[in-house]
Amino acid sequence: MDKVFIEKCSEYENSKNALLSILSNFECLKKINSKSKVLIKANLVSALPPEKGATTNYLLLSFLVEYLKNKGAKVVIGDSPGGQYNKSHLDHIYKIYQNGIEAVHDFDLKIKKHEFIVLVGPSGCGKSTTLRMIAGLEDISIGDLYIDKEYSNYLSPKDRNIALVFQSYALYPHMSVYDNIAFGLKMRKVKKDEIDKRVKQAAEILELQDYLNRKPKELSGGQRQRVALGRAIVRDAKLFLMDEPLSNLDAKLRVQMRSEIVKLHKRMNATTIYVTHDQTEAMTMGDRIVVMKD
Repeated sequence: MDKVFIEKCSEYENSKNALLSILSNFECLKKINSKSKVLIKANLVSALPPEKGATTNYLLLSFLVEYLKNKGAKVVIGDSPGGQYNKSHLDHIYKIYQNGIEAVHDFDLKIKKHEFIVLVGPSGCGKSTTLRMIAGLEDISIGDLYIDKEYSNYLSPKDRNIALVFQSYALYPHMSVYDNIAFGLKMRKVKKDEIDKRVKQAAEILELQDYLNRKPKELSGGQRQRVALGRAIVRDAKLFLMDEPLSNLDAKLRVQMRSEIVKLHKRMNATTIYVTHDQTEAMTMGDRIVVMKD
């Protein structure tokens, strides 16, 4: 292993131990418990240099967050309400894996409210990885992510208020259509009558009223994809993420579903990021197209 790399790791570990030792002596931090909420201003973490690997400051910030979370505190990193960001923003995002492979390089995009953004490009260019970083399913190596004004790098997926539609339908085969659509709301402990109201509204929008008691195996491909969309729209999310949701459908059904998704986006006044490798799909659906390459 590279000697310089080993020395750097040792330096970071020493920095971490020194920081944790200093933090433990602060009287204000001794009072932090599971009821505490800590705001770290965004200007402490923005403007990271676009270099491979993380900086010492970035790692020290991670150690600070780790320290606070270990004490049970809720940590929010970002500007207080009314800060400089008034839209969703991917600010010079990088994804670098431990083996040094750079999956996403310097991705910078500002997204307007109610916009339909399409990410298009060949396989392996980082489209799905970018979407997964927005969703919180992949860590961001360098850069800042804002979702509807809120700094979101360290928010868990459940706290980002996003809805994700996968390439596979990801339906529970033993559950009815109704229960599949309602599942996320039940996990969030939404009241039963509110769940029923939202599921029936989604079923009406997607023309699934007659299929609510059926199991996924009794549905066509297009109907299954509508169920997956229904599960997303009942969330009433700030941001809808769609990862090639039509790739498993035949050509005729894809054309039909494209127009249904666009109509759904407009009807809900949603903000949507849609990933595809199909240029025709990108040009017919998007308000704005982001072309990605290797």
